Amino acid sequence: MNRKRRVRENGEEIYVLSLENCPYCSVLKNSLLRLKIPFKDVNIDKNARLGDKIEIEYQTDGLYPVIMVGNDVLLPHTNLVPSDSLRIFQTIDEALQLIKDKYYEI
Repeated sequence: MNRKRRVRENGEEIYVLSLENCPYCSVLKNSLLRLKIPFKDVNIDKNARLGDKIEIEYQTDGLYPVIMVGNDVLLPHTNLVPSDSLRIFQTIDEALQLIKDKYYEI
Protein backbone atom coordinates (compact mmCIF):
# COMPACT_ATOMS: atom_id res chain seq x y z
CA MET A 1 0.00 0.00 0.00
CA ASN A 2 1.45 3.36 -1.02
CA ARG A 3 0.88 5.93 1.69
CA LYS A 4 1.28 9.55 0.83
CA ARG A 5 2.73 11.88 3.41
CA ARG A 6 1.43 15.40 3.74
CA VAL A 7 2.73 18.20 5.88
CA ARG A 8 0.38 18.89 8.77
CA GLU A 9 -1.65 22.04 8.38
CA ASN A 10 -0.89 23.42 11.84
CA GLY A 11 2.21 25.20 10.50
CA GLU A 12 4.28 24.57 13.63
CA GLU A 13 7.84 25.66 13.11
CA ILE A 14 10.73 23.45 14.10
CA TYR A 15 13.63 25.00 15.98
CA VAL A 16 16.87 23.10 16.45
CA LEU A 17 18.98 24.56 19.25
CA SER A 18 22.49 23.40 18.52
CA LEU A 19 26.17 23.87 19.23
CA GLU A 20 28.73 24.53 16.48
CA ASN A 21 30.98 21.54 17.17
CA CYS A 22 28.27 19.09 18.20
CA PRO A 23 28.34 16.00 15.94
CA TYR A 24 24.81 14.99 17.04
CA CYS A 25 23.50 18.44 16.13
CA SER A 26 25.13 18.19 12.70
CA VAL A 27 23.66 14.74 12.03
CA LEU A 28 20.19 15.93 13.02
CA LYS A 29 20.34 19.08 10.88
CA ASN A 30 21.73 17.21 7.87
CA SER A 31 19.02 14.57 8.23
CA LEU A 32 16.28 17.23 8.36
CA LEU A 33 17.71 18.85 5.24
CA ARG A 34 17.82 15.49 3.46
CA LEU A 35 14.19 14.83 4.44
CA LYS A 36 13.24 18.33 3.27
CA ILE A 37 11.79 19.18 6.68
CA PRO A 38 12.20 22.92 7.18
CA PHE A 39 13.68 24.07 10.47
CA LYS A 40 15.32 27.09 12.03
CA ASP A 41 18.77 26.56 13.46
CA VAL A 42 19.49 28.45 16.67
CA ASN A 43 23.21 28.48 17.40
CA ILE A 44 23.56 28.38 21.17
CA ASP A 45 27.25 29.31 20.90
CA LYS A 46 26.05 32.68 19.61
CA ASN A 47 23.07 32.88 22.00
CA ALA A 48 24.61 31.94 25.35
CA ARG A 49 21.85 33.58 27.41
CA LEU A 50 19.22 31.51 25.62
CA GLY A 51 21.33 28.40 26.17
CA ASP A 52 21.56 29.14 29.89
CA LYS A 53 17.79 29.65 30.07
CA ILE A 54 17.09 26.38 28.23
CA GLU A 55 19.51 24.45 30.43
CA ILE A 56 17.86 25.77 33.61
CA GLU A 57 14.24 25.50 32.46
CA TYR A 58 14.52 22.01 30.97
CA GLN A 59 17.40 20.72 33.13
CA THR A 60 19.36 19.58 30.08
CA ASP A 61 22.84 19.69 31.63
CA GLY A 62 24.15 21.35 28.48
CA LEU A 63 23.34 18.44 26.18
CA TYR A 64 22.23 19.28 22.64
CA PRO A 65 20.45 19.28 20.25
CA VAL A 66 17.27 20.59 21.85
CA ILE A 67 14.33 20.56 19.46
CA MET A 68 11.19 22.65 19.71
CA VAL A 69 8.15 21.82 17.58
CA GLY A 70 5.26 24.13 18.38
CA ASN A 71 4.69 23.73 22.12
CA ASP A 72 6.60 20.45 22.29
CA VAL A 73 10.20 20.13 23.44
CA LEU A 74 12.42 17.17 22.53
CA LEU A 75 15.51 16.67 24.68
CA PRO A 76 18.44 14.25 24.72
CA HIS A 77 18.41 14.35 28.52
CA THR A 78 16.53 15.98 31.38
CA ASN A 79 15.87 15.47 35.06
CA LEU A 80 12.25 16.45 34.43
CA VAL A 81 9.48 13.91 34.05
CA PRO A 82 8.57 13.35 30.38
CA SER A 83 5.05 14.31 29.33
CA ASP A 84 3.05 14.71 26.13
CA SER A 85 4.82 18.02 25.43
CA LEU A 86 8.24 17.07 26.86
CA ARG A 87 9.82 14.09 25.15
CA ILE A 88 13.20 12.46 25.65
CA PHE A 89 15.14 10.85 22.81
CA GLN A 90 18.06 8.46 23.12
CA THR A 91 19.30 8.62 19.53
CA ILE A 92 19.13 11.05 16.62
CA ASP A 93 17.04 8.50 14.72
CA GLU A 94 14.53 8.54 17.57
CA ALA A 95 14.51 12.36 17.52
CA LEU A 96 13.89 12.31 13.77
CA GLN A 97 10.97 9.92 14.20
CA LEU A 98 9.41 12.18 16.86
CA ILE A 99 9.80 15.16 14.52
CA LYS A 100 8.32 13.28 11.57
CA ASP A 101 5.38 12.15 13.73
CA LYS A 102 4.67 15.80 14.58
CA TYR A 103 5.41 17.18 11.10
CA TYR A 104 3.70 14.69 8.79
CA GLU A 105 0.32 13.08 8.60
CA ILE A 106 -0.18 9.88 6.67
